[in-house]
Amino acid sequence: MVRFLVVLWVLHFSDFRSTRIIEDIALSSQADNSSALLFFYFDFADASTHTQESYLGSLALQLAKESSKALQILQKFYSSRKWSFLPVAPRGEALLLVLKDMARRFLQIHIIVDALDECPNLELVLASIRLMSEWSSKSIKFSILSRRERVIEQHTDEISPYRIQCKREIVDADISLYVQNQLHTTLPFKR
Repeated sequence: MVRFLVVLWVLHFSDFRSTRIIEDIALSSQADNSSALLFFYFDFADASTHTQESYLGSLALQLAKESSKALQILQKFYSSRKWSFLPVAPRGEALLLVLKDMARRFLQIHIIVDALDECPNLELVLASIRLMSEWSSKSIKFSILSRRERVIEQHTDEISPYRIQCKREIVDADISLYVQNQLHTTLPFKR
């Protein structure tokens, strides 16, 4: 079964990322009460984003903000963990279970994963993407922005054949537009 997962191979990254690509995905995924648009960025400079738990936890928090029922599920999950004096972060498996329960409250979820190639724990994150894509082939869509990496190709080929390769010139033009916009809208640079 082919699930909806698109891998965008971005051949040239900079600190500005692919903002225009992400904006286009967001615009094409118009959210309403029964859908959610989620985003996660694996920041190479921030080791706290390099775990499966930070990725899944972020998705759970974003879903909770979109629906009161999803929020109740997440609150119940965390309140059931308060039996210990020591705070224990939930493991990936537990977060996947709570995410699955939360996802049932939505007709459609679009998840954008940016800079996946920056994650040193690729195997775990890719395994969670695979599991989530199996929950429902129609309700969860993924868009992954990444440099082309063999391990990502191997895992995502099994899920979906959709690939878009962004050329350097396109990404450079996007970065140029972003910089121009920032220069014209940031107070110290306004004329």
